[in-house]
Amino acid sequence: MPVNITDFLNKKSDGLKKRDLVKSPNLKTIFNVINQHLYGKLKYTDTDTRARSKQIINLLLCKLVDEVSKNPEEEMEFCIKNSESPENLYYRIQKFFDENVRAKYKEVLDQNEQIKLTEELVYLIVSEIQHISLLRSSKDIFSDAFEIFVSKILKDEAGQFFTPPNIVKFMVHYLDPELETKILDPACGHGGFLLESKDLLWSKCELESDKIDAISKLYGIDKDLFLAKISRLYLDILSNGKSNIFCEDSLDPKNYRAPAKEFIKNDNFELLKCKLREIVEKYSKAEECSVYKGDKFMAIDYLPIFDDLLKEINVLHYLDVKKKLKGLKEYFEFAIEAISTAI
Repeated sequence: MPVNITDFLNKKSDGLKKRDLVKSPNLKTIFNVINQHLYGKLKYTDTDTRARSKQIINLLLCKLVDEVSKNPEEEMEFCIKNSESPENLYYRIQKFFDENVRAKYKEVLDQNEQIKLTEELVYLIVSEIQHISLLRSSKDIFSDAFEIFVSKILKDEAGQFFTPPNIVKFMVHYLDPELETKILDPACGHGGFLLESKDLLWSKCELESDKIDAISKLYGIDKDLFLAKISRLYLDILSNGKSNIFCEDSLDPKNYRAPAKEFIKNDNFELLKCKLREIVEKYSKAEECSVYKGDKFMAIDYLPIFDDLLKEINVLHYLDVKKKLKGLKEYFEFAIEAISTAI
């Protein structure tokens, strides 16, 4: 529902500190509210929907950089200061973007990149999320954002899909990469698989230098320039490291540009994003509740995991199908087939 600036005058922030930020139980709900504001304000304009979504991402980058760079007692910049007008807020957020996002990540963002939403919309969006801690509210902030602001556009334009977070987590933890492992996601999107890999690798690090080194071993390719940029920015902001993301068509390696050709080579990576087919191959002979002595694996343990994954990707009537399956082999095959189509 369209709203007015006056609706948010009571949401001003006087000296908002990082320690005052709160966890949101559901970022998607807030993003949906913002999306309704956008639709209500811009539905009769000729603003391109995809371009508008990019501007939302730019604002989220400001919010994320502000939160990551501050200690608990420091005041936030991404907020409405006391008695601040929409015009002044817009100027200050634009200045923050120029100095702390675009300038710091000039290798990724274009020199002419700016916040191009109206002063009114910037005011509305800041008012909605200023008190929220993005880092505490979601493990994958941009997954939530893309689902609301960008996902449908990409599906309509190029048939692109985002892998559900439960599947991402399961696959990464199943592969269980080590610190010395080089990881390549040849269709990285906004970086969900690489972010989950980062979290797992960091849990194995003892030194800060190990964490930076782990980030340097993460590689991604995506044919969409916008997604490739966001993936690199996302990883670099959260890790304070330097990841390796390239905008290329992973199915056309002969036409890679020089930087990608230098790093993306056959036999140069220990792990590639797979479609879980090896799970079926490894456990296809399992009987319900049987145990593989070699790796102490109880086949039945995977049932709740697959059930959650199937629910996550909304497989139609999967419970009815499951009842008709004979044993774990057929269930695994059905689950892998359904999950693979979502990857």
